[in-house]
Amino acid sequence: MRSQTKRHLAPGQLDALPRAGVGVGCRVESELSDGWFSAVYRVRLDDGRPAVVKLAPPDGAAVLRYERGILGTEAMVYRRIAGLPGSGVPIPELLYAHEEFLVLSVVEGTAWHKASDRLTDPAEAAARRELSAITARLHTLAPEDGRCVNERHRSPDALELDPAAPPPGTSSTHSTRA
Repeated sequence: MRSQTKRHLAPGQLDALPRAGVGVGCRVESELSDGWFSAVYRVRLDDGRPAVVKLAPPDGAAVLRYERGILGTEAMVYRRIAGLPGSGVPIPELLYAHEEFLVLSVVEGTAWHKASDRLTDPAEAAARRELSAITARLHTLAPEDGRCVNERHRSPDALELDPAAPPPGTSSTHSTRA
């Protein structure tokens, strides 16, 4: 099935987009095709750094309301996570942000769905614990503008991790009542 939200560009077009938007061009090395929403390319920037370019959906693509301007939201999340003290969250560095694209550093690794069948039971258990700790740390981020939070459906007994606390699993975590 072909995604209607992936905007595919020829190498010259992909080079021209960040060059015009942020003054840095790139050479396409490969398309990273595992995702379903955005077209993503591994590139080499003009200065020689490896990077990833993620494209916004094509104009006129049918998207859900929360998906409009999704790259702006994604850039905000990268910045917020990078600002978490001792975040312990493995994310790429946001190199450049534009409404039509993001340029990110490369994070080497293997996707879970491609690696899980090769893991021993103890290695998988350790990876799941690490993933749980990362997810818990991400849940310490509260939206600055209130988007994505619906206070009407939030339990009055919900607990939140203290954002100043160290990442889960590194020492004791503290909870505060919401």
